[in-house]
Amino acid sequence: MSSRVHNAFAQAWFASPACQNLTWFGVPILKNPLDLFLYQELLSEVHPDYIVETGAHRGGSTLFFAHMTQLLGHGHVISIDSEGAWDSQVARHPNITCVLGNSVDPNILSHISSHIPENSSCFVILDSDHSEEHVLAELRSYSKFVLKSHYLVVEDTIINHPCPLGGPGPWEAVDTFLGETPGWELTENCSRLGFSLANHGFLQRTT
Repeated sequence: MSSRVHNAFAQAWFASPACQNLTWFGVPILKNPLDLFLYQELLSEVHPDYIVETGAHRGGSTLFFAHMTQLLGHGHVISIDSEGAWDSQVARHPNITCVLGNSVDPNILSHISSHIPENSSCFVILDSDHSEEHVLAELRSYSKFVLKSHYLVVEDTIINHPCPLGGPGPWEAVDTFLGETPGWELTENCSRLGFSLANHGFLQRTT
């Protein structure tokens, strides 16, 4: 998909009722369905021990990831959110641990670390505060949980590229992180299906 078509599709997506009204098993989910398809491909490739998600809204994507662990027969979801509005079926799911708090709070990071045994494989999705400063802090904090050949995804890198929001955001944070952190690269999944809300955010650890 050309950048012109991608940009037009992005504007149409955010103007569409579907953007805000999608659900996964009845729970609101603020994700692009094309990205969800890519997520299941990557999860089936690496079979992570843990899926770590920052930013949950009502938890539709949290439930999606929990269902993926059930289909894979392996894995557990750790969902971190500062508002704690998880749907009841998310909060009670046996494959989900909900953590209330700021994702980069040292106490929260210590709590997450205590739940993840050393050398466990993690698939990380960052989708909370979209300011450059916060996303970069998340990247620096949560990249340590990702093993070689595994993935970290920064959602909403589409902000400012092309959808303006005001101030640097996830895209800029990714560029800064890649510039200062060797052993990471963007993957073809950023553009493989033509339209992604993580159009500059599918990262893989290479070393």
